[in-house]
Amino acid sequence: MITSAVLFVLAVYVVVLVTPGPNLLVVTELAARGDKTSAVFTGIGFGVGATLLAVATVSGLASLVVVAPTVKTAMTIVAASVLVWFGIGALRSAGKAGAASVLDGAGPELAVPPTGGPWRAFARGVVFNLCNPKALAFFIGIYGGPMMQVPLTVLALVLVICLLMEVVWYAGVTWTFSRAPVRRVYARHQKLIGGAAGLCLVALGLGVAALLWRPLAEELGL
Repeated sequence: MITSAVLFVLAVYVVVLVTPGPNLLVVTELAARGDKTSAVFTGIGFGVGATLLAVATVSGLASLVVVAPTVKTAMTIVAASVLVWFGIGALRSAGKAGAASVLDGAGPELAVPPTGGPWRAFARGVVFNLCNPKALAFFIGIYGGPMMQVPLTVLALVLVICLLMEVVWYAGVTWTFSRAPVRRVYARHQKLIGGAAGLCLVALGLGVAALLWRPLAEELGL
């Protein structure tokens, strides 16, 4: 029972981890810009944020967000605001990418604008993951069932393994998308790619905000 529950969680985690989504979008964009340090630390932040969500689930805190309407509404507003804020930031960066998207004659190095350092990138990764309602729903789904019955030591081991998987995965993504051929392509289309990434994040934030509008519209008969 315990072994099957652990294997199930790890298998699902791997599938969700490698599935394209906003987290992967953020890391690949940073790596392709040449900001490998920020990409790696953002990935670590994603892993830590995911671990915090998992801990919140097994401790019962996550269920509070689901059953308490006020808390759920507040979290949804914060999540939507943060995602839109990230998206607007990406759009602004894309708008300023004119000079930075020109390749040096000798190689594929880009003039990468500063992003605030590795710890700021780490903090962004943590906040970004914590503000993703889909991530919360995912952890409630996989940790709120059979995993609640496993010993604490086994649960802690699973959390550590999942964290390491996130770190290794995003480090690999960073290495792949920071290669010279990828960066050459990105340099030619930096405004387009950066703008598309920003629009995706804004759309995701608006989609989260729509979670509040639907029940309100039903109440008002709209």
